[in-house]
Amino acid sequence: MELGITVGGALLVQRFRTQGVAPSRTTAALQLSPSLGISRDISERGYLFLLGSASTYLLRREDSTTSRASFGPSFAVQVAIGAGFRL
Repeated sequence: MELGITVGGALLVQRFRTQGVAPSRTTAALQLSPSLGISRDISERGYLFLLGSASTYLLRREDSTTSRASFGPSFAVQVAIGAGFRL
């Protein structure tokens, strides 16, 4: 059984030119994701795993019509199932 936490950040800068459809803007996000995983050996080198996490993002958004910035949360649940091979 594995328990972990992911902390990260991202910055998206859009500076492309259009005919007034999409003005330049900057978006920032902070991520906090606790995760829980289970792995099971199926051979000497092979294993199966199941991983789940609940991500919380705090986003800074800009309104393209008023150019006002606001902060708001966003939530995402992720589940991964897979197999691995140890070298």
